[in-house]
Amino acid sequence: MLLCFSAPSVFAEPLPPKQVRFLGLEVAKLTQKQVRQQLWQIGGFKFSRSSLKQHNIDKFFTQTRLADSYSVTFYYNDLGEVTRFRRLYRPYSTQGDNNGRLLNTQRVAHELSKELGPAQVQRKGWGGFAPYLSYSWQDEEVAIHIDRVGEHPMGEVFIEYRIIKHDPYAVKDEQNPNVLPSYIRNAA
Repeated sequence: MLLCFSAPSVFAEPLPPKQVRFLGLEVAKLTQKQVRQQLWQIGGFKFSRSSLKQHNIDKFFTQTRLADSYSVTFYYNDLGEVTRFRRLYRPYSTQGDNNGRLLNTQRVAHELSKELGPAQVQRKGWGGFAPYLSYSWQDEEVAIHIDRVGEHPMGEVFIEYRIIKHDPYAVKDEQNPNVLPSYIRNAA
């Protein structure tokens, strides 16, 4: 049996992960302000109430955009830079072939490999379930990982983009740290 992945062109140069775009924004340079502004302008997303009072997390549920996904969750550092974000897929796909097959990591990786070229592949599985494949691409700025929630063979498929150059624990000003909320200041 011969397994082949089609590529857009034999001579096409694979795109490095740092040049990948998501919803029209360059992943390596994402900021909190850009994300909120872009998602508001293109529409089709509902802001999660659970992340309203969180300054380091934004969760958006898909309504009319990205119909094959449940949600997109962005994680920020104190400087407002995106440190990572995750797109959680539904177990079925409404686009492409509508044959009723559950979505798997291989189908998602196949689409991404058309842009990024070959991926690092890792075989995972536990507990007597059939194993599955996890895919990743990485350069000096961005790491992209396709896996299943909880690394469980029956978990939903997700893509996680991690911006390596953005420190998740960076703060605005080390001499004047953020003012703590009143419920924490008055707790002592």
